Amino acid sequence: MHHKILKILFTLLLCIIVLFYDEYKALGSFYFYTLTLWGIFDIIKKKKIELIHVWNAAFGFIILSEVFSEKFNTSQLSVVALQFLIIANNVIYIGYVSCDKSFKNKIENSKEGIINYNPKKITPYIIIMLVFFFFFFKISSAIASISVGRVGQSEEESFILGSIVNALGFILPALIAYYFVIINKKKILLAVLIASPIFIIEFLIGTRFPLLFSVLGFVIVVLGKFSIKGINLKTSFFIILSISVLLFGSKAMQNFRAQGFMSNNTNDLIQENYNSIPASVLSLGSPEGVVDMTGLMFNYFERHNFMYGKSSSFILYFWVPRSIWPDKPTMLGHWLIREYRYGFSSGHSSSFGFTGELYSDFGFFSLIFVFFVGRLIAKANDFKNKALKSNSYQLVLGAMLFPYIFFFVRSPVTATINFIAILFFYFLFKKMFVIK
Repeated sequence: MHHKILKILFTLLLCIIVLFYDEYKALGSFYFYTLTLWGIFDIIKKKKIELIHVWNAAFGFIILSEVFSEKFNTSQLSVVALQFLIIANNVIYIGYVSCDKSFKNKIENSKEGIINYNPKKITPYIIIMLVFFFFFFKISSAIASISVGRVGQSEEESFILGSIVNALGFILPALIAYYFVIINKKKILLAVLIASPIFIIEFLIGTRFPLLFSVLGFVIVVLGKFSIKGINLKTSFFIILSISVLLFGSKAMQNFRAQGFMSNNTNDLIQENYNSIPASVLSLGSPEGVVDMTGLMFNYFERHNFMYGKSSSFILYFWVPRSIWPDKPTMLGHWLIREYRYGFSSGHSSSFGFTGELYSDFGFFSLIFVFFVGRLIAKANDFKNKALKSNSYQLVLGAMLFPYIFFFVRSPVTATINFIAILFFYFLFKKMFVIK
């Protein structure tokens, strides 16, 4: 118990220190080193990757990378926004620590495993059919991305259908690995070949988030073939190395997202010189403008009332087609940016991060809800630990918690919608595997 209290007191002290920083990049560098050193120490100590590590990696990849990006204008409001986001991230950790029960493995003697599974004969055919469905659904986006860049892609795609297909891209590789490698004990190469159309399409589209976690889900499930001890230290470093290779490889594709291969503009391909370690490391990140949008949000709600639940409640009715409800409210990332800026396509939305909807509803009182998000992550981590320490079907869902937590940092509502679609496919295939 006293360890928890010390961690919480240290994190509160860190919040106070953050408030004394008034220089944007200095604050970003300070928090980068804080998260990095703590992450390395904690992973070595616990000998596994926890969801809080995934969360903090996402915070650096998505939010701190913006600090060193030249794509966004900065002001004093940017410092305030970054301070708020860092304090909110610390509150997440306080909530996580307050609920952390230091899970210990209790299933070594459990008889739960793949011997309880008797998949239907049609299962592999349905899996392969869904792979082809994903491939042909996304092929036009991939062609547009590599030819004329992201600007050439259609924005008219159904939001709900798009979320379902994206979720399919996340979970299918994990399902393929589970069915062919874990249950049927086939060669890993066969599973890689079957999943390769998904990886290729996601690589060509150039959006690194889906590629990263489609591959990661596949890798985590495959590792279940070798051990029921979960993700140990050696495995953790293997995963980190795999992620690094993916980041470097997909960075090449990201250079063409704005203009594509057909463009004559090659300035983006010139290697930039970075004058600090944080800037160099975070150049591999994907700045989404969360700090910029948070500052914009502060500016807006200084002059307008908070929404008191209207923003966060979008998750309850997102599934209602706009053809049935023409006046259905839009997400925060869609309407607020248009209050101050213009020139966006009809389907464009901005990322307001994990604090966006909650702050627009409750202001600084949103930190209370952020605290409970941290506790929920700790609960999810307990489930993940149990899932990854067995070869049961829960292994697939445990692997899927990684992308969900990562995407949650960027957009809680969108991440949750995608995860609902993931759950649909998860339970669909659970029936097909016939658990006895």
